[in-house]
Amino acid sequence: MREELFGKELNGFLRDMKISKANVDGTKVLLVDEVPQSTYPPSEGGYWKHMIPQDFSGQEVLLLGVGAGTIARLLLKKYIHANIIGVDNNSLLIATANQHFKLDEINMGIIIQDGFDYIKKTKKKFDLILVDMWNGYWFPFKVLSKEFVSDCQKRLNNGGQVYINAPNLDNLAQETLKGLNAYKDDIGRNVIYRWKLTK
Repeated sequence: MREELFGKELNGFLRDMKISKANVDGTKVLLVDEVPQSTYPPSEGGYWKHMIPQDFSGQEVLLLGVGAGTIARLLLKKYIHANIIGVDNNSLLIATANQHFKLDEINMGIIIQDGFDYIKKTKKKFDLILVDMWNGYWFPFKVLSKEFVSDCQKRLNNGGQVYINAPNLDNLAQETLKGLNAYKDDIGRNVIYRWKLTK
């Protein structure tokens, strides 16, 4: 069963999108332009589990792209000590997630702001930065720009990690992530690029 929650919204990326929800075998699915963005309860499958580090002893976490909170829930399930700040540019999506996916029950601060602006302007440092800024099928290629990667590096504590959910853009990623000892987890349609800051 699919229910359209909002028609179209002009958001921070100046792009129309349709936000809807579906119920699949007892799991709520948040859809943007018919593409799953989050699930509730959180799915142990899909790309989401690949965004959670196997070993994380830090505390300060930045999540760029909140959706309905799948990644935040999975992270807090494994690392209850995590202090998460979630940044999302779409207030309608966050309102939908609060109303239909219990996003407001997650122990996470949420800031409605463009993630690129936030990472550039914040003075806060993080132990983990998770970047999941897809909007439906649309991926902001700026995520793999040298400027954005550099901004992320500046916001990491020593030993901090960055995970980016992206399409398979090896040529662009290899050039941008050169020298960072980055890893690539190829999980089908998505690729998770990840690296750790060492000084």
